[in-house]
Amino acid sequence: MSKFTKALEKIQNDKLENPVSPDKKQSSYGLPKELEEPVRHWDKGVPSVKNAKPETCIVTYHFPNSLITEQYRMLRTNLKTQLEKDKAKVVLISSSVHGEGKTVTATNLAISLAEAEDCKVALIDADLRRGRVTEYLGLGKNLKGLSELLAQNLSFKQLMVKNSLPNLLILPKGKTVKNPSELVESQKFRVLVAELRNHFDYILIDAPPIMSVADVSILARETDGLLMVVRSGRTPKNVISQAHHLFEQAGVKILGYVLTGVEYQSADARYYYHQYYSNQVDKKKQFKTRVEHYLKKTGEKFQKAEEKFNQWWEKTVLKK
Repeated sequence: MSKFTKALEKIQNDKLENPVSPDKKQSSYGLPKELEEPVRHWDKGVPSVKNAKPETCIVTYHFPNSLITEQYRMLRTNLKTQLEKDKAKVVLISSSVHGEGKTVTATNLAISLAEAEDCKVALIDADLRRGRVTEYLGLGKNLKGLSELLAQNLSFKQLMVKNSLPNLLILPKGKTVKNPSELVESQKFRVLVAELRNHFDYILIDAPPIMSVADVSILARETDGLLMVVRSGRTPKNVISQAHHLFEQAGVKILGYVLTGVEYQSADARYYYHQYYSNQVDKKKQFKTRVEHYLKKTGEKFQKAEEKFNQWWEKTVLKK
């Protein structure tokens, strides 16, 4: 046997006895550091839409220091606490009927979650009839997305997009189709959610209203819980109650509700607030007092509306 052959045999034996060289740094997955590309470059290959500017309703992007953005951060904190306790990560966001603010809520919440360093967030537009996630984020209307993924042999990385927001990937709704219920009920949707669980820390699914279509009950099967969006002063209470019971019948765990449409700040209040908190503070005591008085007043108004809703919720829905 030649020296060269003996050397090759020695190398092979060393590999069998020590699959990973002790001098190589290992990850939590037991792989050498150089094999961790899917972890280190988790968004590799996902196209980025340049110069995408979200609409002004995405306050977490345009007004990061506003009181409304802080409300979304409070929602984020409460949601993360509950998800971590249940070891869950897939959240369905829906409402009773259209126009309650579910998509605006889902998008702002996704951005808020993605603020944390090394927190990977996926936002899925599963409202295959009237989805507007990409429009709100300034990504355009005609992107391929979930409907193409479910109808064709495509992977989510081929269809997801990102913009300047770190840690956030978006799966558009795709082309409007006539049979969305059949698509989301397919095995491909279950496989998609399972794959996303392996790649992301949080997955938000913007779903249609439950009173409109059957899609939501189907989507709910693959999620860990629901955030129910309710618009204050608009949606009839009996409709909210009926939607609540439909969600329960679908077997989805209701994580909580989000009250939208409360008159929280006027344009003047936002102006004073941003002037005060963007290092352009008018140091005069009169200006500061005026701002604090107005914010206290509007905050109390918001709190009263929330308390009133909570009382109705406990009496009408939870006791049934």
